[in-house]
Order: sequence, then structure tokens, then C-alpha cells
Amino acid sequence: MSVKIYFFGLTLVSLLSWFCFGTILFFFNPQKAVWFIFFLFYLTLFLALVSSLTLIGFSLRRLYNRKEVAFYQMSDAFRQGFLLALVFIGSLILQRIGWLHWWSLLILAGGAGLIEYLLH
Repeated sequence: MSVKIYFFGLTLVSLLSWFCFGTILFFFNPQKAVWFIFFLFYLTLFLALVSSLTLIGFSLRRLYNRKEVAFYQMSDAFRQGFLLALVFIGSLILQRIGWLHWWSLLILAGGAGLIEYLLH
């Protein structure tokens, strides 16, 4: 698959997931929502963040480093976007259950940093 097709598909996923996330925010009351609505909330936000952060990361990489192969830039941007979205969603879940403290956020970010270090 070429990078242009991947970029176009990721843009469509980003737009669709942001639309679904906005729909969930607009139509559902969190005070009366069941667990499935919260699952959809976190899932659509995760997909929207991963795709948007990947697009932003890839665009910045292409802007500042045109010598590197575009496919490698896309895979690096996807990995970093995935990890950042995971930290963000993890912190939201920890906040929801009342376990978010500065040290738990530090553990989340440190774990993501360690994974990034080991995978790069």
C-alpha cells in the first residue's frame, strides 16, 4: 500500500472517529449512560487521537525530514501516536475511577517512554 493511500485512509478514519465521538458527546448523558456508552466513548476518542496524532506526526516529519523514507516516517508516527493516545485514554480512565495522581501519570508516561525506547 502506498503512503498516499494510507494517508487518505487515515484521514477518513480520523474524520469519522471525530464525528462519532462528537455524536456520543452530544446525544448521551454521562450521568445515565451504561457501560457500553462509556466503552464507545473511550474507543472513538482513542481512534480519533491515534489517527489525528499520526497524521500530525507524519506531516511534521515530512516537513522537516524529506530524506527519510516516507513509510518509515509513517510507522514511527503511528507508533508514537498510538502510545500518546494510550497515555491520554489511560489517564482518563484512571481519573474516572479516582486513581489518577501525579505518580500514576508519571508511571503511564514512563511506561510509554520505555516502550518507545525499546521499539525504536
